[in-house]
Amino acid sequence: MEARDFVFQECSKKEASFTAETLARFIDNRFYELNNLKKAEDKLIRSIESCRLDLRRFGCNSAAFFSLNCNEFKEALEKYPDLNNDSDIIYEERTASATLNIGENSYFNNETILKQFERLFQLLRLKEDYKDHDFVCEPFVPIVGQIPDTGAYAKLDKGRNEYELDLNVKHGDICIIMYDPGISLLIRDASFIGDILKKYSKYYIKSRMIRTASSALIGEHNLLVSEGDEHERSRKVLGIVRK
Repeated sequence: MEARDFVFQECSKKEASFTAETLARFIDNRFYELNNLKKAEDKLIRSIESCRLDLRRFGCNSAAFFSLNCNEFKEALEKYPDLNNDSDIIYEERTASATLNIGENSYFNNETILKQFERLFQLLRLKEDYKDHDFVCEPFVPIVGQIPDTGAYAKLDKGRNEYELDLNVKHGDICIIMYDPGISLLIRDASFIGDILKKYSKYYIKSRMIRTASSALIGEHNLLVSEGDEHERSRKVLGIVRK
């Protein structure tokens, strides 16, 4: 049960770092902790292959990060017929996730990656869930996003935080921002953030870099670094203390 809870917590994070090996090492560490034993060899208590089966049993099947349903893809084909063209890039059905035929060059070169991004943003236009939102953003720049803008700020001895504050002044308290291929929602509305953390605290996460850096200074079990249910408990305890 503890392993399954760990899997669900990791899979709820908005990062793609969790693997079967992560689960195997978690089980390995917990085994030695619970039995008060010292690890004497590199071999894992439960193999990575077995943990892959565990993940399937828990319902954590791998899939494309983004896809259209049948009706959306049909509409996309009407607008972009080239989506159905055969090429050396083998796309998963109705997605931009792909593999390559192994030939003389089996790598994803710049041309291949740009084709994937072009396909992704053609598909995004037809995703019903993403239509009719009120969020504003800077002009879209493939792959690099707003990185050049932050570079210009750096030359003026201004940091990323100042750049984002200026974006909020320009677009309002909620806007979309893009650094490299990642697209994020930038929120500065304190009441909105508070409402989200109260209702959806189990989805509260910190990036691995922040967790690693902060944990070394203040530990893992506190409001700043903790996540999910532990974060919710810490928040409630702090609320009681403040009262």
